[in-house]
Amino acid sequence: MYLHDIMRICLLALNTRYPEHSVDIDAQVCGLPEIPEKRWKAIQVIELFDDLAPHLLIEPASLYITDQRCAIFLPRFTRERPAIVIHCRGKIPASQYSLQPPCKSKHGHLSTAS
Repeated sequence: MYLHDIMRICLLALNTRYPEHSVDIDAQVCGLPEIPEKRWKAIQVIELFDDLAPHLLIEPASLYITDQRCAIFLPRFTRERPAIVIHCRGKIPASQYSLQPPCKSKHGHLSTAS
């Protein structure tokens, strides 16, 4: 799953698609060193940012949920460190590549299952 929108929309999409998620906020990237960083829900992050840093909710953001990366980045702050690390509780989408082994055809040749 990829989404490039504002932070609020990325958090709402995360909440809808992965309701069992939890997130860790990188307080340094977000400029909020006084907040606890671990075990938030997306809705809680929206409420927190509404109170402490509403400008973060309208920042351009990039949400990535793949088998290699689960995070939300704020590209105007940093492209190397995620602002939010996502834990989807084992519900990462399957790889785009087939996980089925090649099958042998009637003639003994290998083919991919379709």
